[in-house]
Amino acid sequence: MNEIGILFALAGGLLSFFSPCVFPLLPAYVTHLTSGKIEGSQLQKEKTKNMGGSILLGMAFATGWSPCVGLALSSILLLASSSDTLMQGVFLLGAYSLGMAIPFFIISVIISYSLNTMRKINRYLSKLAFINGVVMILLGFLVLSGQMQKISAWLSAYSLF
Repeated sequence: MNEIGILFALAGGLLSFFSPCVFPLLPAYVTHLTSGKIEGSQLQKEKTKNMGGSILLGMAFATGWSPCVGLALSSILLLASSSDTLMQGVFLLGAYSLGMAIPFFIISVIISYSLNTMRKINRYLSKLAFINGVVMILLGFLVLSGQMQKISAWLSAYSLF
């Protein structure tokens, strides 16, 4: 098994989490996870948590982050399809999934133990959402103008594989 491939897949999952399509969805995830919202220093709980709502939220997340996750995931899928054995491909996809899951797990642990930390994060979410939006618009212009393809071709010269 190639350790560089596993590290590449793990890093791809982490980068996918911090992409402009996934990161802005964090407030919805936090709200669903805590079954409520923060107003001032109080956590206002809602009693409407059910499996149907979780499924709908998951579908909304998948729709929202598909454009950004698709790039990294397609690279990992290509690596997995060209691996020597099925298990190597499974490990690559597992490493990608783990890279994407680690930040969600860390957020859930932080929320479980610290409402104060959650208030601090909420102060910066609007700024981060704005920055992510600007990055997304810039990426759109790069794709529209054909410059993204040139940048990808230039970066492919520095590929590890």
